[in-house]
Amino acid sequence: MAFTFAAFAYLLALILACVLLFFAIYQIIAVDELKTDYKNPIEQCNSLNPLVLPEYGILIFYNLLFLFAGDVITLAFNLPMIAYDVYRYANRPVISWIRNL
Repeated sequence: MAFTFAAFAYLLALILACVLLFFAIYQIIAVDELKTDYKNPIEQCNSLNPLVLPEYGILIFYNLLFLFAGDVITLAFNLPMIAYDVYRYANRPVISWIRNL
């Protein structure tokens, strides 16, 4: 039994899923800071918005690994998530005028 590229892809996806879990926990803690008024919402968004693109990049990266490994079933399970993330990013509210206040 050899260590194949598919096994490497799953191992890396597991590690990267832990990173994504850390991002989710950080965002939950950040929302709790909003509830306790430690930060205002604009400062909170400025600290959370830079995490969005790395989250999407990690998801697309390990799905590309699954594609290169030939694991089409796992890729098919993740395609709706990628489509939803692309839709959510394309339709995000952009409020640039707030920074001028």
